[in-house]
Amino acid sequence: KGTGSTAKVDGVDYNYYNGTQLQNLPDMPIPELTPDDLLPFVDSPVDALRIAILDTGLDITHEWVSEFIYRIPDTSSEDCLVNDPLGWNFVDSLNNVFDDNSHGTHVAGIVAETLRALNQGQDNCSYQILPYKTHDEHGIATLFNVTCGTYQAIQDSARIINDSWGFYGDPSEILQNALDSVELAGAYVVSAAGNEGLRLDTLLQYPACYANNNMISVAAELFDPNGNIALADFSNISNTLVDIAAPGVDVRSAIPRLTYIATQIDSLATKSGTSMAAPAVSAALAVAYCAGPLEAK
Repeated sequence: KGTGSTAKVDGVDYNYYNGTQLQNLPDMPIPELTPDDLLPFVDSPVDALRIAILDTGLDITHEWVSEFIYRIPDTSSEDCLVNDPLGWNFVDSLNNVFDDNSHGTHVAGIVAETLRALNQGQDNCSYQILPYKTHDEHGIATLFNVTCGTYQAIQDSARIINDSWGFYGDPSEILQNALDSVELAGAYVVSAAGNEGLRLDTLLQYPACYANNNMISVAAELFDPNGNIALADFSNISNTLVDIAAPGVDVRSAIPRLTYIATQIDSLATKSGTSMAAPAVSAALAVAYCAGPLEAK
């Protein structure tokens, strides 16, 4: 963003791969959104509380999520992206965030359904989902794409960023700097703790294990046959690195309607994982944020 006579290197890292729901799906061409495609979407309310979702994209016309999709106000003088009215596709470098995997739409559907459940009878806040396609049809992203998505979420004034993905290995200085910028902006990052059944104290996963005060790491829980709440056996855990648990087993939510992966007539499906637990927390945090900016502790 911007130009200058002096170059500044933010840091140097390996361009780590990270994943969501891994699938062996064929590449599907994604076209640019046209003005006609954008006609159903109105401008964002001025006071909309924005929840950014960095994932495989989103079926923006799906009935579970469409009420939370708005046009982003024109910030062409400030924004380094051109023609990004609804979000951005960092995989294909265009404005169509079409979900060719299904993970991102499922995550967004959980955000939308949780907002509806928690916001009943309250009309003092409006909410907006900002979809950023950082992961491809296989569910894979690079460190570069998720870092760019994080900075763009700040640019678009997101208050909550949902990261239902992760990677193991060394922490990234580049991504750490982006998360520090999120914290300075007064926003929060909600991250899935991972699905390997590990204690994260012995094998760190990022971004869930970054120590920023604004980072919330989420494990998955379920109701056992007796109606008791228990941690899912696949969920990563830690007494110090995981903050909260939310439902993450057989969660029913949206999947894209107009693709070869939407095999169900009602375009809904069940999925399990900490990826499904994190967006429930993101939505609950947004409702809490509506009452006033929260102080990270």
